[in-house]
Amino acid sequence: MTETSSSVLVISPCLGNAVFGCGASLAGVTDALVCTVFADASGDDAFAEDDAALALLNAAPMRLTFAQQPTLAEALRTLIGDYRPEVLMIPLGLRESNHVLAHPSLACFAYEESFHRRVRGMVQQRLIDLHARGIDATPLCASAAQPFDAERRQALKREAVSAYATRLKAFGPDGYDDVFHAERFWKLELALHRV
Repeated sequence: MTETSSSVLVISPCLGNAVFGCGASLAGVTDALVCTVFADASGDDAFAEDDAALALLNAAPMRLTFAQQPTLAEALRTLIGDYRPEVLMIPLGLRESNHVLAHPSLACFAYEESFHRRVRGMVQQRLIDLHARGIDATPLCASAAQPFDAERRQALKREAVSAYATRLKAFGPDGYDDVFHAERFWKLELALHRV
């Protein structure tokens, strides 16, 4: 992703995941909406931390409740239809990838989720699952796509991550160092045909 004013929709499974997984990239976007899917039971303090972190990155928060939609797939289809983003960023582990890729005019990128990406074989298994479902995943180099202000973006991400004081306590003093490693992305596209 580059510095842009185009609309970007980021799907986050729970509060903080988008900031942890792609916060430096979000710091370069001027019009981003971060939709947290499973935020129902998070509570006011967690929402306040999330709001503060996203504000540092110039991103607006949105939280889904499942009283609103019968399924996650339906919620995502409705959200994409209503927001009409030019770019969609989803966690690599999102199983509903097929539904979001049903929008052919949408550029879809998956970010590797901090903590999950360092579990042995997790990323590889997800890539195998995507391939089996007819989705091609092509790796992107985030640092090459964002040559401008890399230090500033990383500093903003650090500040945004620190806004999640409650969540970070649960990880312990060094339990969240993975969030500061290089962000990694995959371009997701429906496969044209398999040989």
